[in-house]
Amino acid sequence: MAKIDRYRVVARFARLFPDPAIFEDQDHLVERYLVQSGLPREKAIYLYQNEDEIIPVDDSGKPAVALGTASFRFQGKNIVAEFMPNANLALEYYDFGTGLSPEDHARMWKKQRIGEMAFEVEVYAARDLSASERSSLEKRLTRESTGSTVYVILSKPSQLMKIETR
Repeated sequence: MAKIDRYRVVARFARLFPDPAIFEDQDHLVERYLVQSGLPREKAIYLYQNEDEIIPVDDSGKPAVALGTASFRFQGKNIVAEFMPNANLALEYYDFGTGLSPEDHARMWKKQRIGEMAFEVEVYAARDLSASERSSLEKRLTRESTGSTVYVILSKPSQLMKIETR
């Protein structure tokens, strides 16, 4: 009997730059990220990422649009690049036997770096929150959760990464 876990990570960035670590070879973004975060390379074959193109969206679900330029660190140098403010990235993937628990997945997404973009996180598992804490968090996020939802909240209130397991 094989155990299959489904994960959905939604990352919200105050400023999303055109980092090749995110936008090139999107089909293997989850695999690259988790290996960089400590998953043994030989276990990466047990991951399957949805092959849909990763399209940044705004808070209303419409495609995000570049609305400004700012300095961005790329390959050790500061460059000026366009950015999409308040952009959300949704990643969906399946674990077909890496041996990682849902807590391990959440811990790895807390490694705080996608390409050159760093972030800080807090993790909340919905099943571990009291009813009032969960309700308060859902109001803050404007989304309902299930007992298997794990929230990873970035350091700024406007940034959110949510991991769901099913």
